[in-house]
Amino acid sequence: MSDPTRDAIRQLENFTEGLTVNPLAPSEVRRQGDRLRRRNTVVGAVAAAAVVAVVAAPFVLLDRDGGDDSLPLNNPSGTPSQSVSESPSDSPVTEIPDDFPLAAGWPDPSQSEYGDKALEGPSRTLPALDITACGHHLPDLGNLDRLDATWKNVEDYRSRELLTFGTAQEAVTYVAHLRAIWMDCPSEDVGDGQTAVHELRPTQVGGESVALVTSYEMGGAPAIGLSVDHVIRLGRSVLVDTTSTEGTKDGLDQQLAEMTDETAPVVAAMCLFTKAGCGTDSAAPSDDASAAGSVLGPDGYGDLRLGMTAAEVEDTGLATLQPFADPGANCRTMSIHGWGDTVHPNFSGTVHGLVSRNQGLAIIIAQPDMHTTEGIGVGSTVQEIRDAYGELTGSDAYSTQPVDGIRYFFLTDGSNVTAFQLELADQDCFD
Repeated sequence: MSDPTRDAIRQLENFTEGLTVNPLAPSEVRRQGDRLRRRNTVVGAVAAAAVVAVVAAPFVLLDRDGGDDSLPLNNPSGTPSQSVSESPSDSPVTEIPDDFPLAAGWPDPSQSEYGDKALEGPSRTLPALDITACGHHLPDLGNLDRLDATWKNVEDYRSRELLTFGTAQEAVTYVAHLRAIWMDCPSEDVGDGQTAVHELRPTQVGGESVALVTSYEMGGAPAIGLSVDHVIRLGRSVLVDTTSTEGTKDGLDQQLAEMTDETAPVVAAMCLFTKAGCGTDSAAPSDDASAAGSVLGPDGYGDLRLGMTAAEVEDTGLATLQPFADPGANCRTMSIHGWGDTVHPNFSGTVHGLVSRNQGLAIIIAQPDMHTTEGIGVGSTVQEIRDAYGELTGSDAYSTQPVDGIRYFFLTDGSNVTAFQLELADQDCFD
């Protein structure tokens, strides 16, 4: 392999192992959440505290035109930037079908006090998002298509916006702008003595995702109001899924879990906007089930997650760890129950991953029929990798840019993928 960071991989052979209701009172506005403030359909007396939902994508450092709303795109996470890679002419779909199931998973309108006015859309005529935090707005970044839907009930407001772009990199750039705006505004005064506190919460949905959480404080004490915007990027599409309630931050985990379950059919339909498709659904490993055709990523496989300690890996009951090859070795091999032999130039037999003394589960090696969350697998072309992930590092052997410290590493024959793995970007199993 020509990537110098991978020269030591050879040494691993030593291992043996719309419808608008009457104007809302200010109190109802708060119950329905910040998202209403971004739709230009709310009472102006309520202070705007926009919530941004963002994908856990690396920051992109971009030049922006100045102006009162101009915001420098800093990189508080220290994540490496990405650059744009053009896609071939035989690109995936970018026009959203009229029957796209954007409202799938939401309750039936009959369950809302608004009745048949509870659901608006899906439609291209609903107002688009106006992403704002601390007075900074998201610029027009050139999406090709847009579809919106909203669902509302007393103390429960939900909305979704789906955007498509010309390339996967443009979608990454859009998300990076969102994240930069949000990260630059950790809190803001929203009036009436209240402060909106913004928190970025990494999630693992689709190709990459993150939730932006807004909770409220008054005089330093928690106040009622919780808004969660969940942004999910898959290929050339970005979904912004929002739920605003009268809850508090204590209910965040449950709300995120419910939102993830509800959006599952929407995310599955977003595979339309990837070049390679998404393969089959991910399945948890078991003693009597093969991994063939399942998805590796975005942070692990089933209950196995990169970064788990050796004890946590063993506690899952899904894998067996072999002893260290020698007392000074950094890493030892792992076998996942129910998986077949590994097809990889540096590993063989039932070596399915590496566990580091210092970092825990550091690498999971894909089975031959597995795919990434973006549908890339053995046989995919190098251009398809770029179309899914943007700029790559290396030649013949390629690394994607890290997302929350995790990346894919693809081995190729120069044109097509021959094997791949999911790994910690700073893993110490290779020199």
